[in-house]
Amino acid sequence: MSRRRSRTIALVVACFAVAGAAATAAATPPKPRHWKLVSTVSATEPSASDAPGLFRTADGTLHLAWERDSGALVYTSFSAPGDMLAPPAELVQGWTDVGDPAFVSALGVLEIIFGGQQSTNSGSPIGLFSTTRNADGTWGAPSLFTQTYGVVSAVGSPDKPVMAYESQSSIAVKAGYGGNDPETLASGYTDGSPNIATDGTRVLVAWCAFGNGAGGVYVQEVNPENGKGVGPAQAVPGSLTTYQGTPYSTCVLQTEVSRRIPFVSAGGAFYTAFTTGYPTLTGVKLAKIGGGSLTAAHKAGLSHIEPQLAADSNGRVWVGWIEKRSRPRLVVRRSNPSVTVLGAPVRIAAPKHFDLASFEASATPDHLDIIAQAPRAGTNSLQHTIALPGLTLIREGVRKLSNGRRLIKFRVLDAGDPVPGAKVKAQGKSATTSASGRAKLVVTGSPRARATKSGYTSARG
Repeated sequence: MSRRRSRTIALVVACFAVAGAAATAAATPPKPRHWKLVSTVSATEPSASDAPGLFRTADGTLHLAWERDSGALVYTSFSAPGDMLAPPAELVQGWTDVGDPAFVSALGVLEIIFGGQQSTNSGSPIGLFSTTRNADGTWGAPSLFTQTYGVVSAVGSPDKPVMAYESQSSIAVKAGYGGNDPETLASGYTDGSPNIATDGTRVLVAWCAFGNGAGGVYVQEVNPENGKGVGPAQAVPGSLTTYQGTPYSTCVLQTEVSRRIPFVSAGGAFYTAFTTGYPTLTGVKLAKIGGGSLTAAHKAGLSHIEPQLAADSNGRVWVGWIEKRSRPRLVVRRSNPSVTVLGAPVRIAAPKHFDLASFEASATPDHLDIIAQAPRAGTNSLQHTIALPGLTLIREGVRKLSNGRRLIKFRVLDAGDPVPGAKVKAQGKSATTSASGRAKLVVTGSPRARATKSGYTSARG
């Protein structure tokens, strides 16, 4: 099986989750915005085009699986706070090809789905395989369930997932493991990179469409019982960028073509993210399916790539991307619970001496786990960090006092909501914000202040 056909598989369940990576033992979680090595640094680790599988189970454990180019499928997991629970284990070894893995889970059963080819010998199984974790933590032998190929994603349980994958420039959807033929979703253009999400009732598929002056991100609901499309495929407004009179589908430029389109369910709604601008991808937008979008980033002349989404159990959505600079950095922002306001950007520099190629993310109510692919000099690695939501510090007013002093009124916000109990400091003085997020300081001149609170990334202003 060619690497192009089998390398990306993504699965999600009703409590949509994206989960983490594994490798060298880590006793404690990484400090926020500080990286810890998860995998080895070698040429056999996943390439930038690969997409590790991430999944968070109901107990808060974050599960990670990824492929090594040596024909191995590797697994590890992290506790809810982010410490690695065990060194990585190779569940499959010595295969001719292993594709990107993904998870499904229900009633305590965890299953990994991956594409692969055991060998080049005549009659050797080739297609999609599954392996199930046993009660003692071991994994069963992989079993072939279909000869499906392509960029695959799925939602549901191990007994009946709904799968979507790229097939001959259109999107195929298959319900369950049976021998029924897949249904086809199509935009009328070249389609690929599907992802799928569910709110527990509805199942939607999102993908990237591109063609001569058309395309963009498309979304269509499907029937979870048979995979048939419900209504027509719809283009997401704003996902085409017009340059010199010609529209361009930037979703095909924002990432490797084999990676999944960002797509999550949160609070009963569905969200996608995409880049804007052409020929430089100057911005990132977070769009709600069915209406409205938020500008997550916009800066002329600066390239924004690899947009990514994660949703927590409170309905908040994290949106992230990589800014391509001399030393690239990853930027994330968390929304309010209604996903109408984005909080302050939290910037994370690339691991020292490494580049940033792509990343996956999984959100908890407290923080965001990030698993990034970090290449260096012909090698690659998986590295893990944690991001805390960013505070916003606003000066609401200044009143002049005697002897050059000033009374400055501050307000501290989290995605537009007031943050009580935050410390605002300037010139060695400090004040604690009230229930409305407000605090006052008497200072000389107009010094910069800093707002801090446990569980947040600090702000200056």
